[in-house]
Amino acid sequence: MQRLSVTNQLYTTALFTLRKLCASAGQLPESYMVSTEERNGLKITSEYPTAFGGFADIWQGQYRGQDVAIKALRVSGRDRIQTVEKMFFKEVVLWHNLRHDNITPLIGVDRKLFPCAMISANILIDEQGRARLADFGLTAMTHDLHALNAITPLSIVGSLRWTAPEILDPESAGLEKARPSKASDVFSTGMVMWEGVGLTGQTQPK
Repeated sequence: MQRLSVTNQLYTTALFTLRKLCASAGQLPESYMVSTEERNGLKITSEYPTAFGGFADIWQGQYRGQDVAIKALRVSGRDRIQTVEKMFFKEVVLWHNLRHDNITPLIGVDRKLFPCAMISANILIDEQGRARLADFGLTAMTHDLHALNAITPLSIVGSLRWTAPEILDPESAGLEKARPSKASDVFSTGMVMWEGVGLTGQTQPK
């Protein structure tokens, strides 16, 4: 079956509709979920999480002989879990349909595996030396008022230094509300480059 171009109006409309449906229903298409066969081929190789984020713990694993990162959502409270999970599903739809050498591919989502902004820590380097974005799914959540009510303030502090000023304080920039844009992504990218090149890996000053 021929794949529609991402610039095709039918493609963008269908993707937008699917994201809304998944968010409202709190469900994902079966093809987005990890199958029983895939789950049997996936194993956790780290005894403890290898990294911690504001929304999830990252575990090291292997899938069909390939090293993979396994993200387990970490949200407390039934209402919070439902809110964050719905938003997570919405972002999964987008991530699942992205195809690019510089974006870490998403294998799938599994509810049974665990009781379950661009920053330098979310950029991985593959064997060919290419940068690959990871932790793509939950970055937009920090800019949503509903999500802010569903998480603790401490969960977004880690990425504040990489967040564009107009996202943190939209009113001062003449905006009605915070909305991620190409400009805010450029700001985050610039901060990553400054940290990686200018500061040789050190954290930029507050």
